[in-house]
Amino acid sequence: MRVVSQEPRCEKIGVVEGVGGSEKRARENALEQAADRGATHVRLDRAHPDLEDGLTFVVTAKMWTCPTADEQFPPAGYP
Repeated sequence: MRVVSQEPRCEKIGVVEGVGGSEKRARENALEQAADRGATHVRLDRAHPDLEDGLTFVVTAKMWTCPTADEQFPPAGYP
């Protein structure tokens, strides 16, 4: 999986929130969730403290699935 700074021109598959006791762990958690959902590319927002408890950090990650170099996007027949 690739972490990107700009949104790729691929199929967006959703958003996840990573949570952890540190900024690093929150990012790792978001990346684990994205991998579980089949994302090939992820854009991470900045980590911020959870406003409800102040003890954990939260990171929002947008996810995409991009075709490999030998695949066509958009797929044939896609409107």
